[in-house]
Amino acid sequence: MLSGGLVIAGSSAASAHAVLEHTSPANGAVLARQPSQVTLTFGEDVGVDSEDIQVFDDKLHRVDEGDGGHITGQGDTVGVRLPPHLKDGTYTVTWRVISADSHPVSGGFTFSIGHPSKVTGRLAGLGGGHKSTGIALGTMRFLGYLALVAGPGGLIFLLLWPAGAKVRRQRRMIAAGIAVGIVATAGTFLIQAPYSQGAALAHVVDSSLLDGVATSHFGRVIAIRFALWVLAAIATALWLRGVRAAQWFVGVVILALPVTYAEAGHGGVGANVALSVVSESLHVLAAVAWLGGLLVIATCLLRRASDEDLFDILPRFSRLALVCVGLILLTGLFQAWREVGLSWTALVTTSYGRLVSAKFLGLVALIGLGAFARWSLRSASSSPPGMSDLPLRRRVIRAHLTQSVFLELEIGVVVLLLTSVLVNTLPAKEAVDDTVHRTLTADGLVVDVEVSPGRVGPDTITLTTFTSTRHPQPLTSASGSLDLPARNIFSLPVEFATVRGSNRATASAAFPVAGAWQLTFEVQTSPINAVQFTTSFAAH
Repeated sequence: MLSGGLVIAGSSAASAHAVLEHTSPANGAVLARQPSQVTLTFGEDVGVDSEDIQVFDDKLHRVDEGDGGHITGQGDTVGVRLPPHLKDGTYTVTWRVISADSHPVSGGFTFSIGHPSKVTGRLAGLGGGHKSTGIALGTMRFLGYLALVAGPGGLIFLLLWPAGAKVRRQRRMIAAGIAVGIVATAGTFLIQAPYSQGAALAHVVDSSLLDGVATSHFGRVIAIRFALWVLAAIATALWLRGVRAAQWFVGVVILALPVTYAEAGHGGVGANVALSVVSESLHVLAAVAWLGGLLVIATCLLRRASDEDLFDILPRFSRLALVCVGLILLTGLFQAWREVGLSWTALVTTSYGRLVSAKFLGLVALIGLGAFARWSLRSASSSPPGMSDLPLRRRVIRAHLTQSVFLELEIGVVVLLLTSVLVNTLPAKEAVDDTVHRTLTADGLVVDVEVSPGRVGPDTITLTTFTSTRHPQPLTSASGSLDLPARNIFSLPVEFATVRGSNRATASAAFPVAGAWQLTFEVQTSPINAVQFTTSFAAH
């Protein structure tokens, strides 16, 4: 438990999940004319407040019009408008947005009008999540997972042990799980408000911040989760008092609650969202049924059930656990492929990859202990009838099962802690920097080439031109094409956009498959001067 607590305490308070794909103006661009606005485009829809995009001149005086938001009408693009007649020099942009899975991400970049200038002063910028709120939010997530295990997990076990509905300890455990679920969900909603704005925990009751959470996708999902927990409390109380119709509402809650955990996390954003939500919901449901059963066995069944009842119920739970393990493995592999990919680098070098590896090792340990428990049960049930040592053997096996179940629970708690941290960790695919950087020289012209993020799917290709002495060289146009000879893919057009007087050109490209791609492009710096370049790089 202590080590798990340290994992939460040490997690980043502001892990960013929305990846900035490109900006306009581009970072470091030198423009002949001032732009009318500054825009930033991300890999997913993001949330933003009016003061979250700010522009400062080289004396760090704010110059934007203060109308930051989705000024283009697109959910993945944010920006702010600029007043006319800005002076020449360097401008600094600071920004902060909320990713679709509720996490704040912030950053900054510069551009120049006319010519670069020296920036004087120091700019604090817009921060991400505050450490105190990050720790508090991680704690609420962990409590929420424990609540699922004790509440819905305990209810699922009643299908195998109907008599448990009359056991006071079992009823109290289920009630405590539901109560913790209600508190953890309310706490998640309240703490998300200051966390998303980089504020300290003291701002947890700031109504203006709470309004922002309430109107977000994350806030709506958490509100639905809260309603489901309240419904669970009412329906469970009626069911345990003999109202049979209430069991249908209990069943709906058990199936619906895992969906809210999938929708509010990584499963609700990115590619293949529908399949991801189904997969992650099944993953959570299977884990809840398995760990919830272990909790009931440890706290109630091993303490109160007779040998006959125990060795009748445990084989049925063992079969259920086997199904749960299969679901957890299949859905876990799918989620790992979705968030980590097939890259050993992403698995080993990123926090997300290492956490997934640790979680997998925990799961392997749980499977090993479960296999030992199944072997013990088979050993007990295979003893020939009438053997005089059968009661003794059952007592020995019961003692071994007790040790095994409690050890499984301890490992299960650690796995839940790792899961709580994973929800707040940048997915490995996004954390690995595959950006391609090349510097090419020909006919006295130097071109810096950047391909970002350097992976299969949508990418941005940026060309920045300089003279041989590394002074910015304005360009008038650029055009190019992509080839992948190994797959017989040739002459995919690349259309670069340029700004008059700028030394930078950008293009959107989509790599359909991984491989060694070849980029051929021509840069024109005047009506009579055009230079052609070719470079190769790997798209992962």
